[in-house]
Amino acid sequence: PLLLILLRSGIVFGYAKPVPINPGHFRSFRKGIRYSSLAGPATNLIVAFVLGSLYGLFIYILQVSNFSITEASAGGFGQQVVVIFNQMFQTAIYINIFLAIFNLIPIPPLDGANVLASFLPGDAMYKYMSIGRFGFIFIFIILFLGGRIFWSITSPAVTFLFRMFTWWRYFM
Repeated sequence: PLLLILLRSGIVFGYAKPVPINPGHFRSFRKGIRYSSLAGPATNLIVAFVLGSLYGLFIYILQVSNFSITEASAGGFGQQVVVIFNQMFQTAIYINIFLAIFNLIPIPPLDGANVLASFLPGDAMYKYMSIGRFGFIFIFIILFLGGRIFWSITSPAVTFLFRMFTWWRYFM
């Protein structure tokens, strides 16, 4: 990530260490791989929902105390803290939603590849997963050459989920 920041690439790409699993504990290998692979994106969505709810509570407390975020941007230190928290909540929600969608791309070693592979018949699963050693090359190509295209495809889903997880806005 540091090299990408220094090169001002516009994209910061970190590497998450894969969670070790023991397929010997699965009753069904394919279902076990599928569900364990869906656990990561599901966790991102749950975290986004919890953050969205906490964000709603934060906004509610501000409204009860007659504090406006639009007024806060022009105010003193306490008001700037409110603006920073507002941006932190929104950014954290967006990041978790984006990570959930990104991890569902069916390119090994991302979780979406394991989900897709679990539906493939026979040896097709193992042949598909064998491209995993080239997966990061495909991911870098998508991010660096097609980042805007990827974002234009995923942004409607990200926006929809953000609105869904900040459901409380429609009741205020």
